[in-house]
Amino acid sequence: MPLMRALLAFGTMLAIALPLAAQSVPLISLTLKDAERIALSNSESLRIQNLRIQSASRRFTLGIRDYLPQLELGFATANGVNIGALDTPSDQLSISLREPIYNGGRTIVQRSLARLELILSQHASTMARGDVLNDVWDKYHQVLVLEAQRAVKEDALGQSRRQMEIAQTERGLGMIREIDLLDVQLSVSNQEMDLESTENDLEQAFYALKKTVGLSPEQQLELAGRIDSSYQGIRIDKPGSWFFAVAQQNNSDLQSASYKVTQMEAQVAMAHAQFLPQIGANVSVSVSGPGFPLQTPAFSVGLDISFPQSIAPVKSSGSGGMTGQSATSGNTSVTANPLQSITGFLDDIDAELSLQEARAAVRDLTRDLRFQVGQLITGYQRQTAAIALGRRSLDIEQKKIRVLTQQVRDGSATLSDLLKEQAQASDLEVKVLSDILTLIRGERSLERLIGVEPGELVRLVGGNHEGS
Repeated sequence: MPLMRALLAFGTMLAIALPLAAQSVPLISLTLKDAERIALSNSESLRIQNLRIQSASRRFTLGIRDYLPQLELGFATANGVNIGALDTPSDQLSISLREPIYNGGRTIVQRSLARLELILSQHASTMARGDVLNDVWDKYHQVLVLEAQRAVKEDALGQSRRQMEIAQTERGLGMIREIDLLDVQLSVSNQEMDLESTENDLEQAFYALKKTVGLSPEQQLELAGRIDSSYQGIRIDKPGSWFFAVAQQNNSDLQSASYKVTQMEAQVAMAHAQFLPQIGANVSVSVSGPGFPLQTPAFSVGLDISFPQSIAPVKSSGSGGMTGQSATSGNTSVTANPLQSITGFLDDIDAELSLQEARAAVRDLTRDLRFQVGQLITGYQRQTAAIALGRRSLDIEQKKIRVLTQQVRDGSATLSDLLKEQAQASDLEVKVLSDILTLIRGERSLERLIGVEPGELVRLVGGNHEGS
C-alpha cells in the first residue's frame, strides 16, 4: 500500500509538471521583419561569407606592400684560422635595399585580382543574404496561407457538423432515409480527415519556418499577418524588354558572371606578362672589420634582370661599388637553366580559353535572362486570370448553395446534396488561397530575377496595385 500511494503521488506530480513544462515556452508574435532579422543574425552561411570578405579585404589592403622597397638588415661573422700565421677574423654589418623597377605590370594585375576577389566576396555575401531573406519570406507566407486554409476548412466543418445534427434528428423522426444520414456522416468524416491533413501540413510549415529563422522547434509562434483573400495582384503594363533592361543592371547571377570575365581578362594579362622581364635595383651599404669598432665601409649598386617563368630561364645581374677609400669593384653574371619545364608556354592559351568560356557564360545568362523575364511575366498574368476565374466559380458555387438551402427546406433536395456543394465551395476557396500564394511567389521571383528588393515591383510598374 505505501508503494501504491507513492506511485500515485508520483503520477499526480508528473501529470501536473508536464503541462507546466509545456507552458514554460512563451508564445511570441513574429512579424516578417522580425523573422528576417533573426534569420540574418543566426545564419551560418552569412557568417562564413563575412569571414571571406574580411580575408579578401585584408589581403587587398596588405597588397600595397608589393609596391614598397624591400629592406634587409644583416650581420655576418667569419673567422679564418691559419696554421703558422695570424688568424683573420671578420665581422660585417650590412643594410640592403631592393626596389622593383619593372615587372611587366604583374604587380598591378595582381592588385586588380585581389580587388576583384574582394568584390566577388562582397557580391557572394549579398547573394547569400538574399537567399536567406527569400527563404524566410517564402516559408512565412506558406504558413499564412495554410492558416487561412485551415480557417476555411474549420468553418466548413462546423457547418457540416450542424447539418449532421439536423440529419440525425430528422432520421430519428423518420423524415430521411438511413442512406441519407450515412451520406452526411461520410461527408463530415472526409472533411475531418482533410482538416487533419491541413493541420499536419501547417505543423511541418511552422517547423520549416523555425528552422530557417533559427528558432527552437519547441518555440510557440503566432504570425503577425494574414493573407488577403481578395488580392488580385499587380497590373503589369510595361513590356518585357523594360524589365529585361532592369535585370541586365541588377541581376546578381549576371553581375557575378561579368565579374568573372573581368577576372579572366586580368589572368590573360598576367599570362602575357610572363614573357616580360622583371627588373629590380638594389643598393647595399656595409661596414666590416676584424672586430668592433668596424672601420671599413663598403657601398654597391646593382641591377637584376630575370624572367619569372620557366619559359625564359635566364637571370642576369650587374653591380658596382667601392670598398674603403680606394678599392672599387664590378660584377656581372648571367645564368640559364634550359632544362626546366616548358609547360608555361600553355599558360596564355589556357587563360584565353578561360576568358572565352566566361564570356560565353555571360552571353548564355543574358539570353536565358531575357527568356525567363518573359516567362515570369506571362505566367504571372495567367495566374491573375486564373484567380479571377476561381473567384467567379466560387461566386457561382455560393449561389448554388443558396438555392440548395431553399430546396432542402422545401424537401426537394437532401442535406447530402447541400453538404457536397458546401464542400465544393470550401475546396474552391482553399484553391484561391493557394493560387494567391503562387501569385505572390511569382512577384517575388520576378523581383529577384530583375534584382530589386521585396515590394519594389509595385513601385517599378507605377504603383498599379490591384486589390479589394
